[in-house]
Amino acid sequence: MYAAGALTAKEVITTSWKREMASQKPKKAGGMAVIGLSAEEASPLLSAGIVVTCEDSPKSAIISGDAKEIQKPVEHTRESHSDIGARVLKVDKAYHSHHMSETGSEYHAMIQPQLEDKSPLKLSFFNVTGDKIKEHLHDLY
Repeated sequence: MYAAGALTAKEVITTSWKREMASQKPKKAGGMAVIGLSAEEASPLLSAGIVVTCEDSPKSAIISGDAKEIQKPVEHTRESHSDIGARVLKVDKAYHSHHMSETGSEYHAMIQPQLEDKSPLKLSFFNVTGDKIKEHLHDLY
């Protein structure tokens, strides 16, 4: 939201740093991977504790969750589809998954006092829904 003018450079840097500080808290080991399949195609490969967290394109999904389970869909994809890329990402956290819900309220409490509610200065859209952002974004965004 920096490019749209809804956050200052200081707010972006501060919230990014505090997000990293809060993300150190999860007790479970986590991981992420990218698979060259759509979210719909990748979903049946996922065991409990692993979720699709981002559909980058019709042929690329990011998965996230428990570290001990993250390798299984990657190996399955490599074995059954040698022409499709799949790899575990070099991170030790399961961003955008249930692992982060442990730290959400703590993160919000850390950033809330430092953010000012303001509307974007430039035309902006929500990346999930495609809806136009018409009014200010509050700190929960």
